[in-house]
Amino acid sequence: MASEGVFFAKVLKPRSWYKSFGKQEESSNSVDVLHKRFSKRFEEEVEQSPEGVFARISKTPQALSLSPRETKQSKVQKYVIGNDNQCAMTVLPAANTISGHLLRVCPYVHHQEGILLCFFGFLKNAKDLGERLDLTEELTEKHDVGEMTTTLIVSLYKKLQKHHSSKVEELLLAELHGNYAFFMFDSQQKQGWAARDPSGNQELFFYADPEDDSMAFTNCLEQLPCEEVQCGWKEVPPGHYVSPRSRNIKQFALTPDQLQAHVRDQSEDLGFASKDEYVHLSPSKPNFFVRLSQKLKA
Repeated sequence: MASEGVFFAKVLKPRSWYKSFGKQEESSNSVDVLHKRFSKRFEEEVEQSPEGVFARISKTPQALSLSPRETKQSKVQKYVIGNDNQCAMTVLPAANTISGHLLRVCPYVHHQEGILLCFFGFLKNAKDLGERLDLTEELTEKHDVGEMTTTLIVSLYKKLQKHHSSKVEELLLAELHGNYAFFMFDSQQKQGWAARDPSGNQELFFYADPEDDSMAFTNCLEQLPCEEVQCGWKEVPPGHYVSPRSRNIKQFALTPDQLQAHVRDQSEDLGFASKDEYVHLSPSKPNFFVRLSQKLKA
């Protein structure tokens, strides 16, 4: 079982009112095969390891420092969201021991208020974001890191939507610092998208079907049926996201290698400048982020 868990999501193109009603359940049906496959593998894992993590979770979750939410997500889940079941997702969870009886169940899933979010990894600036969004008190009531992380991301996403009519995805990603990959579906906007941080430690793949304009996302091709893998999946490069409108891959941040190359090129161009002078001459937009922070607090 993958150390971070596995997800598979299918997003259909929104149907026009005059289209046929024949494909209403397609997104849900498309993940059924994988849902059954994940469930079977999960059962085999428990049977083969009767003293393993998931076997123990099913018996005594309290002794493993798991909240009720984590206990529920410690099973294979299927989610369906959107008008006409536009998006469906199935998740094969994984659990990592942090220390003693303390476990971390991955991935983190949020399924509330018209948003479906599947998050892998962690945020380095979660505390800072919580303070800026005035969510400190609300976050202290959360039972686990996963719930806090997804709450932060969804809250920030919705605040940005109120203040900006475009490029909400890029503005959101500019605020997230850490090691992550995630998939999000917004039922109000009727679109799904996914992103991978510049480090590239978390994997992410997508497939755009040219025939029906549907899109599929996963973080582990090895878990998909052979016929599904042969469809023509593409890896989302580090520091990129899949735009929900253009259905293309777009870069939102430099990878560590690109950043080093950029700094090296700038250093060569500014070889006469001191280190302090270079910092001031580096291209940046501090005023933009100050203004953005002020809007987020509003």
